[in-house]
Amino acid sequence: MKRIDTALVVAATLAACSSSADTSSASGADLVVNELRAVGTTEWLEIANKASTELDLGGYGIADTDKSSNGPKYTGAKRFPAGTKLAPKGYVLVLLSKSNAGQGVYPKDACLPESDATCFYAEFGVSAGSSESVYLLDPQDRTLSKTTYPTGVAVDAASPKTACRIPDMTGDFTTCTATPGKVNAP
Repeated sequence: MKRIDTALVVAATLAACSSSADTSSASGADLVVNELRAVGTTEWLEIANKASTELDLGGYGIADTDKSSNGPKYTGAKRFPAGTKLAPKGYVLVLLSKSNAGQGVYPKDACLPESDATCFYAEFGVSAGSSESVYLLDPQDRTLSKTTYPTGVAVDAASPKTACRIPDMTGDFTTCTATPGKVNAP
């Protein structure tokens, strides 16, 4: 079983809002793990904003599974810094397996070469072969959503494929071409 250290890469379309009145707090209905690559030398995940308004992600986090409790591993959760905004229908990239994970957003050249998005890094891991889960957490550590790595999706380390939702943001996971920070495509 391969352990993947997860670096949260909050990438893609982090946009500033013209008015704080246009920004809302995230809910489990608004945020979804939309795409996941947990094999190979570059592991990452994509979080999508399904809402029609900008979301304030400050204090929100993402965590892998705590082996002892089988719930979220709070101590290793990657938290988004204050001021992190996610545009309506936008995406945040989180690079996994990054031992040098810092608090801020990383520039495009430190993210994925196939994306023009910025990203976040996370240190925790996700095991692709063990149906491990990833949790989206609110600032009070309440679980907004839980996504279990899809066992029926075949993605190997040599392939440029990922596990992604088709249709984008709403569908079930399937194997697709990597589209970090963009609309998923089969």
